[in-house]
Amino acid sequence: MLEWLALAMVLVGSSIALSLSWLRRSAREHVALAQQLIARRAEIGTDVLAWFDACRTTLEQAGVVGLRYRGLWFGGEVAGEWGERRGERRTRPLNAGDLSLTVELWVRPLRGERRLLREGVLSVFDLLLQQSVLAKSEAVAAALAQQAELSLYLQHDLKNLTQWVLLVTDQLTSAGDDRLLDLARHLREHAPLARLRAERLVDQLSRPREEAGGPPQPIDLFQEARVFACLHGLEITTPPGQLVLQLPRHALERILDPLFASLAAIEPAPRIALELARDPGGLRVTVHASRRPAASLARLFEPRIRDTSGLPALGLFQARSAALALGGSLTAEAEGEGLAYQLRFPSSAEAPT
Repeated sequence: MLEWLALAMVLVGSSIALSLSWLRRSAREHVALAQQLIARRAEIGTDVLAWFDACRTTLEQAGVVGLRYRGLWFGGEVAGEWGERRGERRTRPLNAGDLSLTVELWVRPLRGERRLLREGVLSVFDLLLQQSVLAKSEAVAAALAQQAELSLYLQHDLKNLTQWVLLVTDQLTSAGDDRLLDLARHLREHAPLARLRAERLVDQLSRPREEAGGPPQPIDLFQEARVFACLHGLEITTPPGQLVLQLPRHALERILDPLFASLAAIEPAPRIALELARDPGGLRVTVHASRRPAASLARLFEPRIRDTSGLPALGLFQARSAALALGGSLTAEAEGEGLAYQLRFPSSAEAPT
């Protein structure tokens, strides 16, 4: 009897030892998977959408058979997926500023200790994902604050520069043809336009910060579009007549200047045409471009925290923000080999005739 009892105790002890050994090995494996996720996070940085694919191998080893994400990314619709949609489904919504994502995971059904270990890895994935989204949103806010701080240092130099431009354009405008070379004559033709732009810059820099917004005033949108297109070296076709809007001038400039700057960056330069439509929702101005940029349209309005010079590159993000602040919107969509910006204003923005 005692022999059987001793044998049973040996078997039970061996089973416990084997179970502990298996748990220890499995725990080490899952800890290694969590460390891989942390390493991937450091490699990818703030590019959250690229992180989903970068983590695929690690997540599959943890028992994830499929992943899908969709949502809004700075106003653009984004979506992606890999794997299969089978097993247990888990949904994780994420929201931060202009970022809104819904992430779905499909995992193999497990029980007991293996399920608990896997939950630890998935919890690390959730935390890193949430951290990445928050970091992206906070980086944008920090870049905007840095740009505001940088503008304080540039104001004095920029004002001197624009005053010099005023002097040069005045001299060119008053000079006779017999004193000008062919290139200077060409410059004189554009001097009134350059002077107009310089006067606006001096005016904005001279006003107190609390008055920087300025009151709404009647502005011909088509004329403003021609001005900014010309400043960026683009040829543009506008509808006949006028479209007079009652808006703060600086707000409209914040939309048009980066919009045409982005189009001017396309090589070769696209053909630009404006189209006006009125509907119950308000005014819709479509900016047609015959070519599109290399960047994905879904991520066109995503702010780049640094450009090649190390400075904030927030043009189209700010243009969209300015349109939203006016009660309108700014979107982009593919149009053949080109693209079309849809700039919307509320009906109340149109000045009475």
